[in-house]
Amino acid sequence: MAEDSAGFPLSILKVLELLSSGGVPYVVVGGMAMVFHGIPRATLDVDILVPAEQDTLRLLLTILEKQRLACSEEGIVLLLDRPDFLVGQWLTFADREGREVLDVMPENPASFQAISVRAVARESGGVLIPVACLEDMRLLKQASGRPVDVADIGLLDERIALDKDRTRDEGT
Repeated sequence: MAEDSAGFPLSILKVLELLSSGGVPYVVVGGMAMVFHGIPRATLDVDILVPAEQDTLRLLLTILEKQRLACSEEGIVLLLDRPDFLVGQWLTFADREGREVLDVMPENPASFQAISVRAVARESGGVLIPVACLEDMRLLKQASGRPVDVADIGLLDERIALDKDRTRDEGT
């Protein structure tokens, strides 16, 4: 799979660009967000948060279907009328070769809005990508509790401390 200079898969970059231009609000989280924050992390897919809103989810699915990305949760369409049931669930999308390339996590709209406001814009391949801030990344990983996420918290803490030291040094 082709990548840009930062290691971002070009096919996913295209999808994120289409989501942005199509009006789908999202924020990159997970391993790729860590990479955008300068924390080395091996990852094979991109994780995004979206607000759990019926119109947003329908638009998202339409765009992903046009890019031939299929959701492994076949019954997802049946739940679009009750997006609150999807909060906290991961929806995995795979390309034509069956590679899982995108995980979508519908989030409570108020929580999504708060994370979105604190997100930082990162550029990749000419596309501005909203990326969860370090503090929100830490909270999301803490809530997950998965071993890999617990390990990531230590890396995030180091980066947060480094950024605070750098800010303090620049202020003196």
